[in-house]
Amino acid sequence: MKIIRFSFTPRPSVSDDVARRLTAEFLDGSTTPSDEKKLYAYYTRKTVASDLECYRQMFAWYAALERSEHQALPIWHNRRFIASAAAIVMLALVGAGLIIGSAVTSNDMSEHNLYAGSYIIRNGHKITDIDEILPELRWADRYVDSTLSATKYEFPDDPEQQILDDAIRHITDPDVRAVLLADLN
Repeated sequence: MKIIRFSFTPRPSVSDDVARRLTAEFLDGSTTPSDEKKLYAYYTRKTVASDLECYRQMFAWYAALERSEHQALPIWHNRRFIASAAAIVMLALVGAGLIIGSAVTSNDMSEHNLYAGSYIIRNGHKITDIDEILPELRWADRYVDSTLSATKYEFPDDPEQQILDDAIRHITDPDVRAVLLADLN
C-alpha cells in the first residue's frame, strides 16, 4: 500500500489590525502589489472586521479587475483586431491621398476663383479671360505686396490713443484740452 502525503501551505492570514493599516495605505495610494494581494485575500474571507465590511465590494471589484487583467490576452493577438487595424490604416492612407489630391486641384482652381470677375483693359479693350490676364494679375499682386513691404508702416500699440493725441495736439488752451480729453475718454 502506498501512502500519499499532500503538503498544504496555508495562505498567510492577515489580522484585522493589519487589514485596517493596509486598507488605509491603499486608500492613500501607498500599497505595494503584494500588499494589495493580501488585502484582496482578506476581503474574500467569510468574515472581516465589522468596520471594514463597507470596503468588501470595492476590494472584490479590484480583485476581479486584477484577475481579468492576468487572464485577458493582449488585444494584438486577436486576428480581428489586426485585420481592423490594417483596414483603418489603409482607409487613412487612401483618405490622405484624396485630400492631398483635391488640395492640389483646388489650389489650381482657387486662383481662378480668386480672380473670378477680374478684368483688364488693354488697348481700349476689356479682357475678362482669366487665363489670358492671370500673369498681369499676379504681377499686380506682387507690385502691391512689394509696395506695402517697402513702406513698413508700423501700427501704434494703442491706435485709439494715437488718434486722440493727434486730434488734440494743436490745442494750446489747457482747459479746453482737459475738457476734450474728459469727453473723449
